[in-house]
Amino acid sequence: MRRVRVTPLNDQRLRQLATVIGFTGEVYRGNVLWFTPKLAAQCCQVDVVTLRRAVQRGDLKAFKVNGGTRIRYRAVDLDAWLEAHPVEVAS
Repeated sequence: MRRVRVTPLNDQRLRQLATVIGFTGEVYRGNVLWFTPKLAAQCCQVDVVTLRRAVQRGDLKAFKVNGGTRIRYRAVDLDAWLEAHPVEVAS
């Protein structure tokens, strides 16, 4: 699998990134891009547990779909979460 370095992105860049990593999901309501937990974790280069903990802390929004049985993340929320939690990289 090809790794992609994720930085804060705009909607167009998120769509490009989704294409690069092989996103096969759907676009709903006004071109909102939705990610499964696994794909969201891959895009953010974190574990699914990290996303779940961010939701529990209230740092990240998640939505229940399909009668409340499945979790989805909006691309814009993932982007906002990444921007709000920068990580310093030693050079």
